[in-house]
Amino acid sequence: RRRGGSSAWWPKRSFKFDFNRGDHFRYHPDRGRVSEFNLNTTWSDKSYLRRWLGWKAFEQCGQPGSDAEMVHLRRNNEFYMVTTFIEQPDEDLLDRFGWDEDSVGPLYKMYNVLDRSSSGVEKKTRRSEPNADLKDLVQGLKLTGTAQRDYLFDNVDLPAVINYIAITNLLHNNDHIAKNYYVYRDTQTDDEWWFIPWDLDLTQGRNYTLGGGVLNDTIWADLDAYSHPLFGDRNRPKNDGPWNRLIDAVFQHPESRELYLRRFRTVMDELLQAPGTPRSERWFETRIDDWKARIAPDIAEDVARWGIPSYGNRNQDYLQALQILE
Repeated sequence: RRRGGSSAWWPKRSFKFDFNRGDHFRYHPDRGRVSEFNLNTTWSDKSYLRRWLGWKAFEQCGQPGSDAEMVHLRRNNEFYMVTTFIEQPDEDLLDRFGWDEDSVGPLYKMYNVLDRSSSGVEKKTRRSEPNADLKDLVQGLKLTGTAQRDYLFDNVDLPAVINYIAITNLLHNNDHIAKNYYVYRDTQTDDEWWFIPWDLDLTQGRNYTLGGGVLNDTIWADLDAYSHPLFGDRNRPKNDGPWNRLIDAVFQHPESRELYLRRFRTVMDELLQAPGTPRSERWFETRIDDWKARIAPDIAEDVARWGIPSYGNRNQDYLQALQILE
């Protein structure tokens, strides 16, 4: 079926594949079978690679998240489009990261800033149970001072949450504050909360623009507060106003803030690297260079079928877009 919000009406669309019970799909020989997956449009990214690079960055830094691969999609044995395969966050993904599929904890897809436990929430596992644990998290984040700090250290997997925020902010993911993320409670070990990432199209300089929507060529790479290491708290909200309560709590307290800044520094060293690092050793550039050559014939077919996306600079081809991305 067609998937997405605004993207469902773009010329080049995204699709969700949902398989029948007993007929699940194996997309890679080293992975178990899955009940569903996504093929996401590249229409909002003229470089084609933002989503893929983002998911590889999470993988590089040990953050549980979706598998992602660039795909040459054919329909009825004819070229259809270049798209991005994204693994669905569900019981299959949780099982892959070591959470027993038969007894996974509650997984919530969030459409709010963690200030509500009923509206703006889709519960994906253990749906027969009430959202009492999520309500407790929301109430805990509403505490202040020492009470909030104690709640944070007792109920949140801080190393995992800090790792997620660090990679997310390094990628300039400005669209995860009030949606496009999951929270998971690990009931199998310590009952602590994790973030799980989702939807990485508006990353690495891209952002939703007030009045201009998602489809634009504006690059936000050096704009405060949207490129600030502490983006997402009450002092550095998203450009349309929201700030995330869990991110804010991590940044509010000296101990967790120091832990975050240390991890952010390490992620910078690993992914952005020091000035003067030879191009052949750079994490992002080597991946861009590899794909730039390999994907060129497929993109030529894609442009022949769909054209260069019809917004912003309509002459900006993928080579120019990749240069801008760098």
